Amino acid sequence: GQVLQVVDLDNSKFFNIAVILHRTGLLKGFVRVSAIFTAAPNRSLVKKRGVFQLDGNLILIQFKLRSYHLSRLAILPNIFKKQPIRAVNASDGYRVPSLLLTYIDDEIRVGRSADGKIFLLEKLKKIPWTASLPEGIFEKTDGF
Repeated sequence: GQVLQVVDLDNSKFFNIAVILHRTGLLKGFVRVSAIFTAAPNRSLVKKRGVFQLDGNLILIQFKLRSYHLSRLAILPNIFKKQPIRAVNASDGYRVPSLLLTYIDDEIRVGRSADGKIFLLEKLKKIPWTASLPEGIFEKTDGF
């Protein structure tokens, strides 16, 4: 599915938002995951994949908080507003995720995680589906 990533380069922070819709349409919500990131030292090895970071394009990620938000439950109005129904630590405490970035141009970049996942990231000025998210979701509700 689609994931919206909001990046704060000045403070080395980001958060991701993914919409969740139950197949019946009776339950709708989203997950918000916040994180901080740092540049990896030059020539850092990415796991066992043999990919070396040479140009400052590898970031180390520390996930902070994963919050679950409910925006629709059957026909009931949204009583949860900005507050999550559950929030948990998003770090597993055992590994430091990383992302090797390749910039195609000013609008598109490809990310490869240490476990081999590929992400295609596009910079957008307007995201159509964000209108369905609750008001205030982009505010710094979890310290990010």
